Amino acid sequence: MPTLVLGILLWSFMHFLPAVGPDVRKGLITRFGEISYKGVFALLMVLSIFLFYRGWTSIIPSAVYQPPAWGRHLTDLVMIVAFILFFAPYPRNNFKRFLRHPQ
Repeated sequence: MPTLVLGILLWSFMHFLPAVGPDVRKGLITRFGEISYKGVFALLMVLSIFLFYRGWTSIIPSAVYQPPAWGRHLTDLVMIVAFILFFAPYPRNNFKRFLRHPQ
């Protein structure tokens, strides 16, 4: 479990680092160079994905939620509606006129 948490934290930190502010990213690029920054960023991302994998495979699965018996039928019904709406605007028809963007 600690490896999974470490992988999640590393992945989150690496994705939030550029989003914190452009100044942080620009400062790191200025200090280490663009190629070094991208290399370390990619290496840490690969490391976080590896930690995800190792942490996920080390956990013993357990049932957290048991879906209700009627849930499968509801899912099938919703998927039929989703497919109809996905292909609704092709070719032009009344779906597109009533629903601006059916997808």
